[in-house]
Amino acid sequence: MQKTIAEAVGLVQFSKVMVDRVSEDEATLDFVELSFKKQYLQRGNMFRFKQALIGRTMHLNQNVSLLGMQAQIQELKKDLTSMKSGLVTEDTKLVFRSKSARIIWLVQISAEMWDVDPVRSLYYFFTLS
Repeated sequence: MQKTIAEAVGLVQFSKVMVDRVSEDEATLDFVELSFKKQYLQRGNMFRFKQALIGRTMHLNQNVSLLGMQAQIQELKKDLTSMKSGLVTEDTKLVFRSKSARIIWLVQISAEMWDVDPVRSLYYFFTLS
């Protein structure tokens, strides 16, 4: 855990650091982008996941496992500026990215649909609107 945090903020082992306390307003994030792999999320799951994140601190590339769902933090922003870490509050906007959300649309076309009349017009004509 500490290694991933150190990598996220660019710390080197055995180097000197200065730790300073900041107010909650300074640490609050406006935007968090989460990436999910091999999981299907419904709106209810997203709502519960956000509620579980409120009050937690996040850092870039962190793996989060809550309520049986796993996500990775892809981006953190405050006032349109990319951040390396921050605090999630009720006002923080979360964006859920998942490759499981793809749509596959199959259309079956029969040979009869391509029959033409003597003027070379298709018997069956359809439009997508």
